[in-house]
Amino acid sequence: MIISIFFGMNIFEGGAIGAGFGWYSLSAILIAPYSAEISTIAFLTNVFREILAIIFIPIVAKHIGFFETIALGGATSMDTTLPIITRNTNSETAVVSFVSGLLMSIFVPILVPLFIL
Repeated sequence: MIISIFFGMNIFEGGAIGAGFGWYSLSAILIAPYSAEISTIAFLTNVFREILAIIFIPIVAKHIGFFETIALGGATSMDTTLPIITRNTNSETAVVSFVSGLLMSIFVPILVPLFIL
């Protein structure tokens, strides 16, 4: 939300983009009726987040810590990035990753519309 100010956006639009938590296929659809431009930004933000997570999870696991890898994936830490997290961490982190991703996925359809209204 703070970054949206620097780009001349409404802070609630920034909140809606951030509340996608990496779930690009849903957050962009929820925002589309409000603004095609903000929807596109949400889509690209979440796609880039997933790509960067895939790249940086092994590095973060090796040099920073296991639980920190979960934050990189956001909502995708329960599906797309879970195998990468599991491969680079341990079984305890994999379980926490799944639960974290599940909770974020539950909150996306609640928070995105809440911010965009």
